[in-house]
Amino acid sequence: MTLRCFMKSSEKNKILSHNRVQHLAFTTLVCTMLLASTAWAEPLTKTFSQKDVTLKLTIDPPAVDLAADTEVSLVLNAPEGMTAKIPSDISDRFDGFTLAGSYTTGDESDAMSEKTYHYRLVPSAGAKAYRIKPIPVSIEDTSSHPPVSSWFPTETVTLEGPVASDGKPTSV
Repeated sequence: MTLRCFMKSSEKNKILSHNRVQHLAFTTLVCTMLLASTAWAEPLTKTFSQKDVTLKLTIDPPAVDLAADTEVSLVLNAPEGMTAKIPSDISDRFDGFTLAGSYTTGDESDAMSEKTYHYRLVPSAGAKAYRIKPIPVSIEDTSSHPPVSSWFPTETVTLEGPVASDGKPTSV
């Protein structure tokens, strides 16, 4: 049995055998399934706030993979008249990871201050837990006289550990 597949008018009609069409369809199906199964999960995002100051924590990937680094970003927003900061060294906040690099980007306009802190973490094999401990955010309201200082912590964020071949987490 053969199927006729018509190409551009300038090309001759090509005849594909039924087996080739089946093979092509099967290959397409397998490739589609592989792509769907390896699709990346959305990053884990949590937002913490006090007054008008917000800290958005993003973790990518959202579960620990020993073969890949974990990217953590903290986006800190403060309105005009307020300043917000996190400690300059938060490497002790990362359990089960080694800090492999960090940098800060930011924009401090008249109306809003936004800084983004980026961290590249390498997961440690055999760690008992993979988590980000609370990070203190200090706030200073400079619109008040005298300025009023306060702070708030983020919550502990625990990440799912690597999965062994039997489907059970390798960490407890």
